[in-house]
Amino acid sequence: MIYMKKDQNQTQIVNRQEIGKRILEERSRLGLTQSALADMTGSSRVSIVKYESGATLPSAEALVAFDQVGFDVRYVLRGLKSDERSVIRDRFRRAFEEVSRQEKVNRERLSDEVRLELTWRIYDAFAASEGSNDRRL
Repeated sequence: MIYMKKDQNQTQIVNRQEIGKRILEERSRLGLTQSALADMTGSSRVSIVKYESGATLPSAEALVAFDQVGFDVRYVLRGLKSDERSVIRDRFRRAFEEVSRQEKVNRERLSDEVRLELTWRIYDAFAASEGSNDRRL
């Protein structure tokens, strides 16, 4: 729980800091800067800094936005990791976004087949760099 009766102010600070630490971990896991996360969630960078430092707790709306970006919100709030499938899904999403980004940077138009093949290649590279054995499902 975030608020406990025994020495409420002390407990509140500790839990806010734990939640803030996990927000930072999730942002880092996704490879996002504070500014990028703020842009993607419609928050301000100052809000992200406050969340990560434990100065304030994210609102329900902010948590929904974090979830849409790929955060493991269950982990952020409770410290419990979601099942491995969410990590695999997140890795695939990041790989797909990288292909899309490269497509824009290089001003190319790729076929769906080529885009999918490149996404799997990047997925495999992410899996290898993360020390995972779950390449291509």
